Amino acid sequence: MAWSKYAQDVGPTIEEFLEARTPEALAPLLATILSEIESICPEDTGFMKSQIYGEVTVDGIIIEVRTTYARFVEFGTSKMAARSFVLTVLDIHFSEFDRLMSDLYREYWELINHGLAE
Repeated sequence: MAWSKYAQDVGPTIEEFLEARTPEALAPLLATILSEIESICPEDTGFMKSQIYGEVTVDGIIIEVRTTYARFVEFGTSKMAARSFVLTVLDIHFSEFDRLMSDLYREYWELINHGLAE
């Protein structure tokens, strides 16, 4: 059997599946993460807090703080202690992210196995 025929019989590729399902699966987690990052973000003028962005991709979640000084606040400098706010929240939610991604891969595996069984 030609590979293209086999692929059509089995179902979508993993990339197609993840592209379709990842945003729906991870959007609630992203909203929670962004909310928590904003709630503990060190604040002086509020500009850094207003520059926190996130998006869901096929591979997971991207979080950005779009200021030139956010990395110094997060990681500290030789003269300033770190005031971690992004990594603190990501550490808290890593296991949930891992579970959601594992569920997606499991769902894909079951979809493909079901297609093979028919």
